Amino acid sequence: MDKLHRKRQSVSVWLLVIIMVVCICLMNSVAEQGIEDYCMLASDWNILVNHTDYANVDLGEFRMDATQKGDYVSMQTRLPQKKISNPVLRIYTIHSEVSVELDSQEIYHYGRELNAQNRLVGYGYHFIDLPDDYMGKNLTIQLWITENNAFTYLETPQIDNELTEMRNYIMQKKVPLAVNLFLIVFGICLLMSSVLFVGRNIKFGQLICVAGFSIGIGCWSLCNYDLIILFTYDIRLKVLMEFISLYVTPVFVLLYFWTDATEKRNKAYRIAYYMAIFCQSMLAALSIIFQAMNLVHLPEMLKYEHILLVLIFSGIIGVAIYDFKNHNIHNQALILGIGIMIVIGLTDIFRFNMDKFNIARHAGRYTSNLCIGALVYVLAQIIDFSTEISKKLYESAQRDILEKMAYADELTGIANRRRCEEEWDRIEKTDNYGILAFDLNHLKKMNDTYGHESGDKLIRSFAECIQSAFGRHATVGRMGGDEFIVIFEDMTGIDIEEQLESYKKELAKCNKANPDLHISAAYGFCSKAEEPDLGAKEIYRKADGRMYECKVAMKCQRTKE
Repeated sequence: MDKLHRKRQSVSVWLLVIIMVVCICLMNSVAEQGIEDYCMLASDWNILVNHTDYANVDLGEFRMDATQKGDYVSMQTRLPQKKISNPVLRIYTIHSEVSVELDSQEIYHYGRELNAQNRLVGYGYHFIDLPDDYMGKNLTIQLWITENNAFTYLETPQIDNELTEMRNYIMQKKVPLAVNLFLIVFGICLLMSSVLFVGRNIKFGQLICVAGFSIGIGCWSLCNYDLIILFTYDIRLKVLMEFISLYVTPVFVLLYFWTDATEKRNKAYRIAYYMAIFCQSMLAALSIIFQAMNLVHLPEMLKYEHILLVLIFSGIIGVAIYDFKNHNIHNQALILGIGIMIVIGLTDIFRFNMDKFNIARHAGRYTSNLCIGALVYVLAQIIDFSTEISKKLYESAQRDILEKMAYADELTGIANRRRCEEEWDRIEKTDNYGILAFDLNHLKKMNDTYGHESGDKLIRSFAECIQSAFGRHATVGRMGGDEFIVIFEDMTGIDIEEQLESYKKELAKCNKANPDLHISAAYGFCSKAEEPDLGAKEIYRKADGRMYECKVAMKCQRTKE
């Protein structure tokens, strides 16, 4: 079993590595844009940042100090003579009220009311229709910054063909689109299925955590890649979705390890684990509450999230190193998955802060490979869960076999003497039970005349008969040899005469199916209600005595016949 487990672990690790490498290579490959149906507006810009002018600016090289709330940026250029069919101007703004003018006439405005109310404006793409005769006209883009440390660069605007622009954009980002949609759809399906089973086995709560993480990281990455524009152009909704996903998703990662942390770790580890869950949950809850009350916008909580994630990642790395030193690594695939997630996450945090605040760097708006790490991590979690469930099922099957060996009669499969005696001890605390004692007739004669195989067939057939007659309401067992017992735990609503009539009908069916066996048995019944002062064993002896009286009567009847 251990050898097979190690082999599966090795295959899983290599499979995850191959998936990650292939996906990253595909995502970082450059896709071709539409033929000539676009025009980049990169050069010859005149820029005003508050009171500072910059002339003949190339946006690919232009950098400035991080803009603050209340700053003003104006960008002006003359549109080229290149004609684009069905022209649409695509610009990207970050936490800014924006106004677009063509020859001093405003053709687009966004965020005026939101800025006036000090509400979250958001960031993302704007798609602005241009007139067919836009060539050679003066384009002016004005930005009023609504958040501190908003950006240090200006993204290059672009004129696209409205009919092909979205197709080109999807082709450029088809791999992350496929990965993120897979994460979201897979998470939703997994959530619906795991909710159905969590009531039966709490272990399926881990799958809910996997589903929550998969949906959350898929939504975050969909916004990070600006692929959300396939579903909505509302950039404010995009920012709300992106940051709420970012703040809530780590909670699911932490909860996945609840059993390991609370049952298999020392006190110091458990305290640190509880603190991590508490802090991450509080940050997510407070961020949403503050945003709803318009007290603090979601992006302003990002620096605290980064600090918290670095601490959590550091803790996970520390635990992994400790487990590695103590040879306590049980699932290499899960360690690989979470390791990839941590490396990509820490790299993203570093890149984000360097690109945003270090103007000396050739910074630009970046996209993360975290969705690939998330895909690998989700697959690793599924492998971990499947391995754990397989182990539990194997152990459960082993326990069932041992229990069956310990408590089931080897010949008939019904309860053996040990099981029946434990049942006596259990019902001793109740006061409404009853016991039927049976003694199978002619067993010795059958063994002596036809052999023990026929005798065993007689025993099995009779066991099937009484199991069919009483099994729904009682415990049916074999005390040994030709002695059988039926234990009614609760006689409420049970008429023993009706039960015996049912037994006689089943006995007739058995004899009809096996005419060579001539099955018959004597029986005796006693209930606790008849003998309230007796214990379960004494009740059984009382029923056994009545059974022998029945046996004598049956012999007398056969003698007369």
